Amino acid sequence: MGTLNISEIRRINLRKIAEKHVSGHDRKGYQALTKKIGCHHSYLSQILKENPTKDIGPGFARKAEKALGLEPHSLDTPPWLSNLKDNIPDREQSIQEGIIKVAETFLITTTLPVMEVVNGNLKETGQTRHILGNASDRAFITHAIDRSMEPIINQHQLIAVDPALPLEDGVICLYWDGGGAVMGKYLGRNGGEIHPANEDRYRPIYLNQVTGGKYLGRIFKRLEQDF
Repeated sequence: MGTLNISEIRRINLRKIAEKHVSGHDRKGYQALTKKIGCHHSYLSQILKENPTKDIGPGFARKAEKALGLEPHSLDTPPWLSNLKDNIPDREQSIQEGIIKVAETFLITTTLPVMEVVNGNLKETGQTRHILGNASDRAFITHAIDRSMEPIINQHQLIAVDPALPLEDGVICLYWDGGGAVMGKYLGRNGGEIHPANEDRYRPIYLNQVTGGKYLGRIFKRLEQDF
């Protein structure tokens, strides 16, 4: 089996839960489970059948976890890691949890839309790319369209951007300064500053002095290739 994406992992975990409520094509069992989760039985059938026609998004996953009394993000955990956790002695739990968290980032993939930055707004291209690990629903992929962060990020390289990630000193972010998209290192002083790496060509941007500026998100990954 190849690498599973996050929707497939959620499906495996939800199927195991459904097996406890539903036997075969038991309509009443489906109805009882869907009533508990708060969705239509036909939708549950579409996401759990052998050849599913719908993905399981984060919104439905969090809703199902809450309705079924599960820990948040438990449906996102690969089942083999859940089994591993159950068999670890308490005294080793803290060490193993750190190892498992690292392993999860390599086992989970997320599909993100490829967007263009046009006049400070995001425009869909109809393309997608896969990344290893999790990202928020607001994350996207785009091309580095200037040289402000060379040689750290090269022009035209694909980058993953997530506006939901916290903005902290030292992180690299994508910002629309009113005239173009600029990549730079964020510093929180003086109301916020963005410092491009290539300062011979780009001066620091002082956020409290920019008119029409827009924070587009924190750059958290460079994509060397699609997979």
